[in-house]
Amino acid sequence: MKKLISIALLTAVAPSVNAQVRINGFANLVGGITSSDDTLYDYNDTVDFSPDSLFAVQVSGDVDDSISATGQIVAYGEDDYDARFVWAYMTYEATDNIQVSAGRFRMPLFTYSATLDVGYSYHWITPPESVYDVIFNNMDGFRFSYNTYAGDWEYEAQLTAGELDIESDLGGLSTNFEIENLTIVSLRAQRDWLTLRAVYGRAKSTFLFDGFEPLFGLLTSTGNAELAENLRTREDSGTFIGGGIDVDLSNWFLSGEYTYIKTDDSIFPETNSFYVTTGVRLGKFTPHITFEDFEDEPEILSAVNDIPLGTLVPLGPGGTNVELRAATLTTLGSFADERTALSVGVRYDWRNNIALKLQYTKQDDDLNDANDANLVRFAINYIF
Repeated sequence: MKKLISIALLTAVAPSVNAQVRINGFANLVGGITSSDDTLYDYNDTVDFSPDSLFAVQVSGDVDDSISATGQIVAYGEDDYDARFVWAYMTYEATDNIQVSAGRFRMPLFTYSATLDVGYSYHWITPPESVYDVIFNNMDGFRFSYNTYAGDWEYEAQLTAGELDIESDLGGLSTNFEIENLTIVSLRAQRDWLTLRAVYGRAKSTFLFDGFEPLFGLLTSTGNAELAENLRTREDSGTFIGGGIDVDLSNWFLSGEYTYIKTDDSIFPETNSFYVTTGVRLGKFTPHITFEDFEDEPEILSAVNDIPLGTLVPLGPGGTNVELRAATLTTLGSFADERTALSVGVRYDWRNNIALKLQYTKQDDDLNDANDANLVRFAINYIF
């Protein structure tokens, strides 16, 4: 797969007498500040431009009449603007209706997946975190796309398959994510002002948490090896289900998305999230409001809580099975998350390719009031 990506990348940037090379780009300059002592989306009570700012360049070229190549380089503010390739793929147009792509590209999980980094393409400063804040967005693999019309409806179906292997930081813990046998099926139907979308994905997931190994080892040494193995995520089956609806009547719009994520028999929780947004277009101004809901519930949490105390072997001298249960539940409980957010904002289209935005977000944490927060962000989004 790495060789395939390299070929796609070299094709995208290599000079050719016959190739028509196109260079485009986009940038988001985003600043934000929370109310006193609050933290939200990596912002605090000091103005910060790093979390959501970025600069990107996309290079695409036609290899011949039916094959094209695309490469995208993005420098994220949160990474000190260290530029890296996030896309590198080739696309073969087999017919007017069928396209096949291979390489590294964005996973088609959400309505705005393809333009997730292009702030100019939507009315928010960033898409709702409750749905879009996933650990990984890009994958290595193949994508088969089919487009057709039937009556007044336009249909698009995509089959995506591949893998990914990344290192990340989750809650301050160093983590390695390995996703294998990743398969995603997405369907989109559009007619005039109405767009419907559905997506289903399956994969084998391995998440290595070095920080949790002491707990897993303790459970194993105290006679709870089965529980420890269930908490580990090693080639466990994961499921992603999503859906979206968009109503756009030119002067006003209403849209929303829902996602469900589950990894069987693992420390990861079962996640349900959604948002609903609406706004009106008043000339160059687009005021809007968005409500979000997010709920993480460790599926195995109740199973641990229901285990009779007698089945949990004592920790040893000075320790009890009650303490072992408490340590396990505390670890699992750290993944529990229930929160809502309400955002109001306005977009102003200053130029044909430049948008100015202002947005206020209030988050309410249903499990811990200390995590309630208020955030104000402002942005300049442009494309070139």
